[in-house]
Order: sequence, then C-alpha cells, then structure tokens
Amino acid sequence: MLTLLFLVLIVATQQEDAARLKFPTFEPFTSARMYTAVAMSSSADIDKLCGRLAEMAEELRAGEEALRELNGAQDDTCRLTPKLPHEQRVAAPLVPPALMLLHPLWGERPWTAEGVADASAVVQLLEHFPSAPQPAFAIGSDAENRRGLEAIVQWFNGQVQKPEWYASMISTLDEGPFVGLPYAGNGPCIIRESERLDETAEVRVCEAQGAGLCVLQLVKAGKTLWTRTISSPDGPVANLRFVEYAPYRVKAMGLYGWKLSLSAEWSGGDELCEVYVSAGGELLFYFLGW
Repeated sequence: MLTLLFLVLIVATQQEDAARLKFPTFEPFTSARMYTAVAMSSSADIDKLCGRLAEMAEELRAGEEALRELNGAQDDTCRLTPKLPHEQRVAAPLVPPALMLLHPLWGERPWTAEGVADASAVVQLLEHFPSAPQPAFAIGSDAENRRGLEAIVQWFNGQVQKPEWYASMISTLDEGPFVGLPYAGNGPCIIRESERLDETAEVRVCEAQGAGLCVLQLVKAGKTLWTRTISSPDGPVANLRFVEYAPYRVKAMGLYGWKLSLSAEWSGGDELCEVYVSAGGELLFYFLGW
C-alpha cells in the first residue's frame, strides 16, 4: 500500500512539474544585432546552417590562431571562462531561433507532419551538444512528443543559467565575452553616470580616483554588490559612458535580467559595450564592438 502511494505521489509531482514548466522567452537573443543572420523560418533553415557548422568551427579556430600570432601573448584574465569548444560555440547561437520554431508545438494536439519535421531538425542541431537530449518525434505519438519537447526546454533552461552558454547563444561578432577585472583601488570611485534597473538597483559608471580607470558598479538597496574594471586584453577601456539615447541604455530582458548599452574607447575604437546583468544583479559578461 505504501509503495503504491509512493508511486502515486511521484506521478503527481511529475505532472505538477510539467504543468509549471513554461516555454522560454528569448529577449537577449532576438535583440542581438546579428540575430537576423541566424533567424529561421523552417526546418530547412536548420538543415542548411547545420551543414556549415564544421566549416564555421574551422574558420573560428583559424581566426583565433591568426589573432594570437598578430597580437602575441595577451592578458586574458578579463575574459569569461570556461570557454565552449569551437564546434559548440558556432552551433550555440542557432539554438534560440531553432527553439522558437517549436513554440507553436507547445500546446498543439495532435502534432502535424510539419511540426514533427521541425522538432526532428532541432534534435539534429542538438546532436552537436553532448549534454542535450535526443528525443525521437513521430506522428501519432503526441504524448511522447510532448515529453521530448519538455526535455529540450528543460535542457535549454539549464544551459542559459551558465554564463558561458548564455553568452555563446548570443549572435554577435563583437569581441568577448569579458567579465572585467576586480577593482583593486583603495580610494573611493567618482560617480560619472548612473542608471536605475528597478526600484532598488542602480548601475553606476565610475572613475577610480587618481587611476583614470573606467569602473562599473552595481548598488542594490544601498549595498554595493560588485565593482569591476571594464577591460579588454589590451587593457582597461577609456571614456566609458552610457549611450546617448536614453531608451536604449537599459533594456529589460525578462527572467534573464538586463542588457546595458554603453560606449567605450579601446583598441577597436570608440565602440559599443553591451553588458549583461542577471535578474539578481550579478555581472554576467560583456562584449566590446569593433
């Protein structure tokens, strides 16, 4: 009797978890400047892009080697680590638009042949990630199809919690992702600009007193959560400031948090610096434009 009750409780818990699971939103990815380059309208787009992944990975590898030869040894302590393998980094930006194709299937009963084809194409893309589920989709297997789709969503939700995965899924040609360097100054920072994220959190652009360093700082409920020197492998950036157009300075990203748009002077010139902050206020990473 106890065993039967235990099994009933397990099934009920699983059903409750499935009912709570929601299809993800994709604000950070659709707002990326290069998103249109990977946007998809059908499973044929996935097939086409998957066919180029090996070539793209080799191009990425060759490009990084060429930069190392050109620039020599650099201080990469400001970079986000760990870094995904080349093969996964070129495939990662395709995951959000591929999952967007599956949104209509989240509530569809029964599944159509077109829906099964789209879902199967997504599984083909996920083969490039060892940790991803590999469900089989088929017409007439709606319950199994739904479980397979839920497994993909759960995997995606888990991956975007990891900054290196989150950053890799953003379609960009900018340099990064970076996390900056710890601020080691002894004196107070001079506040140059600030922007509010919500009622309690504020991001400040500061200058380290006597050092000329550009520092980014987040204060929440009167407490400083972090202070980072915004830097590239060439050194700290100069003249960090929020972009001129106020509506673009802070973009809310739903459950993902916020994206901050600033301008910074570095070796790439006076370029865009896009900073990603979690919903809890942590600095996740940033990119520097060329």
